[in-house]
Amino acid sequence: MRGNTSEAVWSAGLSTLRLVDYRDNTLVIGAPNHIQLQRVQQRYLPLITAHAREVAGIPIDVALTVTDTTTAPTPPSAPLDDEPTPATVFAPSVDRPARLDPRMTFDSFVPGSSNRLAFAAAQSVAETPGRTYNPLMIYGNSGLGKTHLLHAIGNYVHENYPDRKVLYVSTETFLNDFIRAIQTRTQLALHARYRENDVVLIDDIQFMETRGETFHEEIFHTYNALHGEGKQIVLTSDRSPRDL
Repeated sequence: MRGNTSEAVWSAGLSTLRLVDYRDNTLVIGAPNHIQLQRVQQRYLPLITAHAREVAGIPIDVALTVTDTTTAPTPPSAPLDDEPTPATVFAPSVDRPARLDPRMTFDSFVPGSSNRLAFAAAQSVAETPGRTYNPLMIYGNSGLGKTHLLHAIGNYVHENYPDRKVLYVSTETFLNDFIRAIQTRTQLALHARYRENDVVLIDDIQFMETRGETFHEEIFHTYNALHGEGKQIVLTSDRSPRDL
C-alpha cells in the first residue's frame, strides 16, 4: 500500500498500523494509540478499505482497534476558529520543559468543525516531528486555543520522544533573550540555546512586525538553521501569513 500513497501520508497516518486479525470478511487493523486510530478513521479508512478490497478481490470490510492498551489514551498553515476547550489538570513530570503547561494536551482539547484542520495538523507534527508539516503555522483570533495546541505538541513530544529537546517561547521572550544576549555579548550562547532543540514552538509571531531589522535577521537565521537540520518549527499568530 505504501507505493499507492505519498510519503507524508504514509509517515503520518499509515506506517504505524498493523494487521491484527481477519475474520468474517473483516480485516482488523491495529493502531498504536487512540489518537492515531481517530486520525486513520477520519482521514484514511476509505483509502485502506478500497486497497484491501482490491487486493482481496472481494468486498471485505475494515475495522480499527487500538493495539497498545498499556497507556491511557490522549485523545500547512491551519486556521483556528472555534472556542477553546477547558484543560484537564494533571501533575507534571519532573523533567518536563519548564515553559510547557502540562494541562494543555491533545486530550484536553476537543476540536470543533472549523478547527479540525489545525488540530489534525498539530497532531501530525507531534507524532512525526520534522517530517510532515514543517514549518507549521497556526493562526486565528486571540483566545481560540492556538497556545493550547502549541503546548499540546510540546507535551506529546516530551512524553513520547524523551530524547527530543522541546522549546516553547513567546515572541516577547525571544526578544528579551535577544536583547540580553546583545547586552552581555553572549549571542553564541543564545544561538546554541535555541538551535540545539529538536522542536521549537514560538507563540504570537505577529509581535515581530514592530521589531527592528536586527531582530528580524536573528529570527531568520534561527529559522534557517533549524529548518536546515530538519528540526520541527511551529508558529502561532492572530493573523494569516499573508497579512503579516
